[in-house]
Amino acid sequence: MVERYKNLSRPRISLWESRRARSIFHKRQGGTIPESMLFQIIEEQRRIAHVAKQQTLAVRLEGERQARLPSDNTKRDPSREMFAIDTSNPNLPTYPMDDIHGNKRKT
Repeated sequence: MVERYKNLSRPRISLWESRRARSIFHKRQGGTIPESMLFQIIEEQRRIAHVAKQQTLAVRLEGERQARLPSDNTKRDPSREMFAIDTSNPNLPTYPMDDIHGNKRKT
């Protein structure tokens, strides 16, 4: 049986949506469902589905992003980091330097 809407400006709905909305209304209140309530329930269900779809997409994209990240967490190597040199202390050890002009090390 095809039911016509009283208000023809309402959006199209599937048979499944109509049956699901009627079932929800029947569980909540029982009786015959008014057309306005039918569409409120369907809109609520569509909103729930949309939010779930967005959350699923976000979780999937986050999982893919995590999969692309390097799995081994490289540990910090302080010897390879640049740091400020304290030139106020004359007792610090000196290190050999390359001779710019002759590429020889000074000893």
